[in-house]
Amino acid sequence: MKIFTKMSTLIIFLISLFLFSCGASHHLRKKELYRDKNFNYESLKNDGLIIGGISSQKVDLTPEQRLQYGDLMAEVFRKQLKDGKTMTIMNTSLLAEKIGHDKYIAIMGKYDDEKMFWKETMDLVRESMHGAKYCLLGYIENESIIDKSFEQYIENSEGEEELSTTFKKTYLFAIEFRIYDLEQEEIVRGDIIYNEAKQSETRTTDSGCVEGCMDELIQLIILGEPASISRKEVLKKTVKEFANDLNPAGGK
Repeated sequence: MKIFTKMSTLIIFLISLFLFSCGASHHLRKKELYRDKNFNYESLKNDGLIIGGISSQKVDLTPEQRLQYGDLMAEVFRKQLKDGKTMTIMNTSLLAEKIGHDKYIAIMGKYDDEKMFWKETMDLVRESMHGAKYCLLGYIENESIIDKSFEQYIENSEGEEELSTTFKKTYLFAIEFRIYDLEQEEIVRGDIIYNEAKQSETRTTDSGCVEGCMDELIQLIILGEPASISRKEVLKKTVKEFANDLNPAGGK
């Protein structure tokens, strides 16, 4: 009977989590590093953009993640830019296909260390990707996660003692965006976007040692990690902020 009651409670919790969960809160701020006076939204609209991908010296990225995150950036740009559905925005996976995956990974590995697109790289990208003049790269400067939890004993509706644990997660993320002019072979826009994402979640388990451990295991299997925030979510919000800032005055 007790197990049935706990499962019913868990099902109700899952339904409420699905209906009312709004994800992590994101506090974003921008620091402008460089802006070419001749570059603007119309430049992108008229001449097209290649999404070069994501790079970092501090965060280990697999080849698959580089392509996945780069294509995610392209998807966000198409949705957020005023003319994103009609202007030329080329995916990272297409770039890797055109220049060769091994060559692409080697280029991004060099960018990890030097954070610079050199002339020979820009020449290769320009010659391989016809139809777009600009190339965007993101460089993860910081990624750190802070986990905290607070416990208290409470009494449930049946008068039994339970352990209530509130989990709090803070995800600190910073990425520098650079847009390169492949014809002039220079940077035309550079910004850093900082994202402080926060999520909290409270879970209740039996106060007994064995029962509590079983409750915790079941919740972990069914619900996953408490107060979860994914890199994909944080990256998507951060890219969205940068894309919105590129829009003409008045926004989308």
